[in-house]
Amino acid sequence: VNIEDCWKLARGDERIFGQLFRCAFIDGQLQYLPTEALDACTVDDTYAYDGVCYAGMDVGRTNDRTELVIVRRDADGVRWTQYAESCKRTAYQDIERLAALAFSATWNVKRLCIDATGMGAFPAEQLQKRFGRMRVEPVQFTAQSKEDLATGLYSAFTDSTVRIPAADKLLRADLLSIRRIVTSAGNVRYDAPQTSDGHGDRAWAFALALHACSGPDRRRHEVS
Repeated sequence: VNIEDCWKLARGDERIFGQLFRCAFIDGQLQYLPTEALDACTVDDTYAYDGVCYAGMDVGRTNDRTELVIVRRDADGVRWTQYAESCKRTAYQDIERLAALAFSATWNVKRLCIDATGMGAFPAEQLQKRFGRMRVEPVQFTAQSKEDLATGLYSAFTDSTVRIPAADKLLRADLLSIRRIVTSAGNVRYDAPQTSDGHGDRAWAFALALHACSGPDRRRHEVS
C-alpha cells in the first residue's frame, strides 16, 4: 500500500491517518472539525455575486429543526454561505416553502440535497415530483453517508474552500458539535449531541449543500 492509498483510507484527515498508520491515539468522543480551521474560514461578509448556488436541507424529527442552507460556488471552487433558515417541528408546507425559496429566482439553486431519512422520505419524494428528479437529490442518513458528509466538511474547512459568516452563531455551534464517536464494538460514527435546540441540524444541512456542489453536472431540469 502506497502513501496515497493510506491517505485515501484516512479520508484526508491527518488525525485518523496518525491513528491508523502512526500509532497515535484519538479520543473516542473527538470534536471532529478543528476550531482553528473554522476560524480561518469565518468572514464578516459571505455574499458572493458570481457563481452557481446549491442547497442542503436537513429535515427535523420530533424536537430537531428543519434547516435550509444555500451556498454559492465561485469560479475558484470556494463555497460561500448565502442563506440559512430554520423551522421548528416542521410541517410539509414549511419544507415545501423552503425548497421553493431555494429554487426561486433569488437563488435559482442548481441542486438541492435533502435528508430523506425516516419522515424525510415523503417530503423528498414530493419535492422531486414538483421540482424535478435532476434538481432534488434525496440522501439517506446512514453510517456511510454521514461519514462521507462529515469528511466532506473536514476537507472543505482544512482546505479553506468554504466561507461561513461570523454572524451565524448557530451554524458555527452546530459545526463544532459534530463528534467522531468510536462505539464499544470499534465502529466509527459521526454525530452531534441531542439538545433542546436540535441535533447539529444546520451543520448537516451545510454538509448536504456541499455535497450538492460535488455532484456531476446535470443539465436537465425537467419537472416530472
